Amino acid sequence: MPDDNQTPEEREEYRASALRTLTNEYISNLAAVSFSKPQKGQIPSYGTIFDGLYEKVTDKAPNQEAYEKLWKKLIQSEDGTINKAKLIKLAGANVAQAVTRIKINDLLQLMGSDRQIKSEFNDKYVVELGLSEEEAQEMISSYFTYLTNKKAEMFLATNRNELVGGLEQKFCEVNE
Repeated sequence: MPDDNQTPEEREEYRASALRTLTNEYISNLAAVSFSKPQKGQIPSYGTIFDGLYEKVTDKAPNQEAYEKLWKKLIQSEDGTINKAKLIKLAGANVAQAVTRIKINDLLQLMGSDRQIKSEFNDKYVVELGLSEEEAQEMISSYFTYLTNKKAEMFLATNRNELVGGLEQKFCEVNE
């Protein structure tokens, strides 16, 4: 968790950086792949939905080169290639850390909530909420579950559209 003794300016800088991380499509996709793999004690709930997703999310992804260059020393294998497992794990860790550096309003907005925040939590940073380590992990886990479900829905919709499109091309008239 971030230091709760940071100046307001430092906290805002961290927040802005965290929001860039959380809204970056490439990092979010990798984080979803990271979370879709069952962790110790977790029941796999995504089956084979994410099999092969790494290739799809990294194919011509915006900002991909920038992040891979930034993290090069952390994700490079001995032979000089990018270690996919390390890249996915690093993206997941960055997203988890980013969740702790934003305001609760930001988190709920990222998750699609438009409900009014209770006054005692309005504009409070996650670090200011006084959460126990367990509660913070629960918050991070909730965000990852939301993100992974969202990405799974998008991935399935794309696959569904590709299947329909293929059949339409073969069997339907061309509309002009």
